[in-house]
Amino acid sequence: MNSSSQHSEHPLVPPHEKCIWMTAGLLSYQLCDRQFDCDNCPLDAAMRKQYRSAESQRTARTPGAEAETSHKDLYFSRRHCWVRREAGNICRVGIEAGLAHALMTPKAIAFPALGEQVQKDHICLWIVTSGGTFPLTSPLSGRVWTVNARLTEEPHLIEQQSYDGGWLFEMMVEPNVNVGEELMSPCEAVGKFELDEKTFRDLLSHSLHKMRPIVGPTLADGGVLLQQISDMLGAKKYFSIVCEAFS
Repeated sequence: MNSSSQHSEHPLVPPHEKCIWMTAGLLSYQLCDRQFDCDNCPLDAAMRKQYRSAESQRTARTPGAEAETSHKDLYFSRRHCWVRREAGNICRVGIEAGLAHALMTPKAIAFPALGEQVQKDHICLWIVTSGGTFPLTSPLSGRVWTVNARLTEEPHLIEQQSYDGGWLFEMMVEPNVNVGEELMSPCEAVGKFELDEKTFRDLLSHSLHKMRPIVGPTLADGGVLLQQISDMLGAKKYFSIVCEAFS
């Protein structure tokens, strides 16, 4: 049997479609023989489970659960801000860990001015990312008391220390403001934030499923593997999904 016959009967790459995890660069060699029926694919299920587990261990990305167990003194707005009552009428504001993680590594923060009057549910600052600028609405009405100047040099703290060093600003509210009545308790926030995170994961999954190879079966070419979903989808597409899920 000549060389060409051997190649035709025993091809190095079987004539099947490529797995989306190979297309995304997470697997070096895996071809799909299920006609992209990912819902019933054990490999797809295992990969997604592994990804969620790794992300959970790295960043504790279940914000509601973290808030419930470790931050019982916090209250939450529907737009993913947390608030802690400090001394007197001063309230400290930050963003909960689920949104912080989804924003990946922020590039810069555009803070409100000291002394500026901000209104509840109105935009008060912007978080600059690679894909776009995310507007954040104030959880309460009040006057800006101070901002976290450390974030000017270390904006990544928003993701890494969401409830501690990554706080955003402090505001002075009216004495009669009852934070507990204005905002959600940690227990109330858990369910709502989990729904938003599920929406976020579903949108990401849908976008990944839409990725299809534009060439025939190939082997890994030795290039650099993509490490994050934002790299796979592109910064702008990823950012649009963040806005859709968390706005």
